Amino acid sequence: MDLLTAIGPRVFLAYETEFPGQLGRALYDELDAWGRRVQESIEETGAGLVVEAQAGGGVNFFGALFAEITAKSKAEASSRTKIREVLEPQLTDLLDKINLIAEGIQAKTQKEVLVFVDDTDKPLQELATRLFKDHLAPLLEPNMHVIYTVPVWMCFSDEFPEIRSPDASVLPNVKLYERNAADTIDPNGLETMKEFISARMDSALIDDDAAELAIVKSGGVYRETARIFQLSIDRALEDHRTQVMMSDVESALNELTRDFRGLITDLDPDQIKALRAIGENRAYRGGERIGRFLNNLLVSEYGADEDENWPDLNPLLRDVLT
Repeated sequence: MDLLTAIGPRVFLAYETEFPGQLGRALYDELDAWGRRVQESIEETGAGLVVEAQAGGGVNFFGALFAEITAKSKAEASSRTKIREVLEPQLTDLLDKINLIAEGIQAKTQKEVLVFVDDTDKPLQELATRLFKDHLAPLLEPNMHVIYTVPVWMCFSDEFPEIRSPDASVLPNVKLYERNAADTIDPNGLETMKEFISARMDSALIDDDAAELAIVKSGGVYRETARIFQLSIDRALEDHRTQVMMSDVESALNELTRDFRGLITDLDPDQIKALRAIGENRAYRGGERIGRFLNNLLVSEYGADEDENWPDLNPLLRDVLT
């Protein structure tokens, strides 16, 4: 419900910001009338909503209402519960309004609507299961193209057949070496990761060799790269230095390596054996267990030019297992 509450109004506001007043009075009036009914129902629960919309209401009220609902839900758990109690019985109406917005935009622009929903791969297993198994059907109802990010382990689990469908894909990480040539750095992959870093910090703030070590040990995983650089920067700041040195990166890598030692402590012998086999062969046969290796960043997946994606151990885990 929270996702759908955000999707429709955000699409509406994005279009209205660029093309105000273009969707037709009938649509604005319908959104306005429904939004005011929702506001009244929420106010009756005691979850006060202060909606600031321009005089004349129609065009801006719907978007302003749901912006306030989103803010209130994030800030106050009690208000979030009350708002859900009002909106959940009106799920069909909400989906209807989302589809009206999408249809209105498509009619005006002659283009289909595309929505990218990020960070939905972050929830823990229980919440992710509730979202993408128990409540998947409503997420597929909006009459627009919606891309959801999901925890990678779901793509390997038989519990989620829709996510395992041909419409789902696992985005590979940046390939820093070829499958059968791990000792040779791929200059294209290295350059891609350097661009990722330079977009976030002045390259002069880190020693070149230190930067390359951090990138190589990240395994081409953006999230890991950012984490290694952040820890390295923290070390430099602790020493009151303005440039990250090799010692800072090595210290950060040592800390993360300890984390990986902790992650594999609870694995059974068969799981350790599976990890070693991946490290030796850079291949696997799928299965939910492998999905969880990917989700925990014990294993990373890379793209191939023709064949299917292939896996390898996280470089820091390789240091632990060898």
